[in-house]
Amino acid sequence: MPVAWEPSALTAAELHRTEPEPGHSGAGEAVGPIAEQVGPVVLGAYGLYLLVGAVRNPEPDELDHPWVTLFGLPLALSVDNLIAGTGLGLLGFSPVVPALVFGFATVVMSFVGMCVGRAVARAIPIRADLLSGVSLITAAVVIPIVFTA
Repeated sequence: MPVAWEPSALTAAELHRTEPEPGHSGAGEAVGPIAEQVGPVVLGAYGLYLLVGAVRNPEPDELDHPWVTLFGLPLALSVDNLIAGTGLGLLGFSPVVPALVFGFATVVMSFVGMCVGRAVARAIPIRADLLSGVSLITAAVVIPIVFTA
């Protein structure tokens, strides 16, 4: 049985409609501008929270709950893959190829990220919570600058 490789025949006009379809309120268009403002603020606030927590509390010798990190992060990434796969399924893609691509990309990027993280941790002795806070605050400042029309 051959595997279907081509997506369904949706045109660019159908994918980039400016008017909401009948029965739809166009909530995405209404929420989009608000999310563009709120997103960076939330990132910055959480980054500030992590930064203050890192300064106020001493660095722990080891992770309190390593199983949360080990299983929590892949669970969040899997939900992201689920949503991406749902979108591809709605476009008519075969489930086999995206699953293989997502799996391979996840394995490779996780391995590379762990190697880079270990190398950076050896070269620059900085606390992870401090680095995370600074990274989120930096993202909160840079995202509105880079993504403004």
